[in-house]
Amino acid sequence: MRFFRSYVLTVILAVGTIIVPIQAAGDTKIALPLLAVLSAFMLAQEWSLGRFALFAIAFCLGPISEIISIEANLWSYTSSDVLGVPLWLPFVWGNAAVFIVRTEQFLRGPRL
Repeated sequence: MRFFRSYVLTVILAVGTIIVPIQAAGDTKIALPLLAVLSAFMLAQEWSLGRFALFAIAFCLGPISEIISIEANLWSYTSSDVLGVPLWLPFVWGNAAVFIVRTEQFLRGPRL
């Protein structure tokens, strides 16, 4: 049961990661601190150095891939703070990576 509750919390944090930028209407001053808090909870939920490394890699490489796409004129953000991307975007990428790994763990089932 604890395993299921832990995953439900992960889903809630992931949904929050989607809702915050939408509700903040791209306002970095609102979205950035809220996403940072969601990220802290996402990482603290099942802390490990590997999980933090995964978050950090996605935090860095996700926005880089978006910057490349923006430079190629594939899309743009209405509120862009640095190199065409909002400052809150790395937190979304980091949380997404953690969510994907947690979902994979959930689908495999609890370890006995």
